[in-house]
Amino acid sequence: MSRCCRAGQVQRFAALTIGIPLPDIFGAVNARLRGGMVQRAALLIALGLILGPIYSTFWESLSGTLHESHALTERSDRWTLPDGSIQRFRGGLAYRPVVLKLTPEMNRVRLRLAFETARSATEGPAGNEYLATLLDVDHPVFERAVQLTVAPGGKSTLDVRAFEVFVPTEYLFLLEEVGKPTLDVSSLTLEVWERAEPPFKPVVWCGFGLLLIGMGMAVYGLLTEQKPRLRV
Repeated sequence: MSRCCRAGQVQRFAALTIGIPLPDIFGAVNARLRGGMVQRAALLIALGLILGPIYSTFWESLSGTLHESHALTERSDRWTLPDGSIQRFRGGLAYRPVVLKLTPEMNRVRLRLAFETARSATEGPAGNEYLATLLDVDHPVFERAVQLTVAPGGKSTLDVRAFEVFVPTEYLFLLEEVGKPTLDVSSLTLEVWERAEPPFKPVVWCGFGLLLIGMGMAVYGLLTEQKPRLRV
């Protein structure tokens, strides 16, 4: 019984392949796989972008609760710090230092700057450069350059940094202009966000992994499509 079935399968396979060279069958299957590889690569790249950089960016910008905000208005080339010392700024003007009372219960803390610029005759995007510094008494916690690029009359929100607070104490935030600003900032607010959770790292790693695999498949598919076919 089994021999008859095998014989019938061989006859049916032989009938299907009569007149078709075996290498052409493999070539057709390989071409079919190559034809769909670019589409699958595009799908992997799209999923990787969503789970990787897009998810991470949106999570960082949306997580947390606004704890307090401080309007930054006055600027000078020197300010008196809470300990009585005078801080001078040679690179440009600096906004009045802001005292922040932070506790470990607020972790994770994120500092954010909200800018509003005035309209001017200058067309197209312009930019201002700042140096943001957070001090714990006299010891710097971090120092970071902040670049504002927006069209005159526009708004922009920039994250300075997210960090952990280990001891409840008072911190001092300094914002200094680097060079002469090209944008006229009409309103500037320092926002303090609490409980700003970081993105789920396995999801981000999975997204970047899919992105790398998709890019590799796309490059391989394009190279195999451009490879000249050998003629026998």
